[in-house]
Amino acid sequence: MNIPVYDVLGSSWDMAGLPPGPLADLYDYWDGKRAGRPWPSRADIDPLDIPLLLKYLLLIEIERLQPMRIRFRLVGTNFHRFFGRDLTGKTRDEAELRPDGPGAGLAEMMAEWREVLQRGAPRWASVRQRVERDGLGWVRFTGLALPLSRANTSDGAGTADMLLVATLYHPDEAA
Repeated sequence: MNIPVYDVLGSSWDMAGLPPGPLADLYDYWDGKRAGRPWPSRADIDPLDIPLLLKYLLLIEIERLQPMRIRFRLVGTNFHRFFGRDLTGKTRDEAELRPDGPGAGLAEMMAEWREVLQRGAPRWASVRQRVERDGLGWVRFTGLALPLSRANTSDGAGTADMLLVATLYHPDEAA
């Protein structure tokens, strides 16, 4: 029997269903920065405004949408610990996030991120992933992806070409 290494447990575009806590706090911050626009610009986001959330954050620049090429601009300490190294400034390829290693599930996440960018809308998801190192076993992730633009336009006409992502993870006791 082939056991999947990545299972989507639930995913939603409806932010009303977002569990309370750090992800909801980040959504509220992002929503406040939109100022009537579809999404805020990168310049609107100051990580120092949200110090308690920094460890959960990824700020991702989209260098190319098809095929998707990403660069990690900000990487929270929880990700340093999970990946075993700092990915700041690296592309996915430079970070060597292989599908059979710490990057397992990243292709699926990137497909969801692409959809967030194309729709220009936030999305949250809960997934579980098999992690074959450090005795982790199955890990449950709950993540939130929020579109941003590099351009600072007052009318919101910029392109969603960045993502602000937050992820919480912990061992999945139910697996």
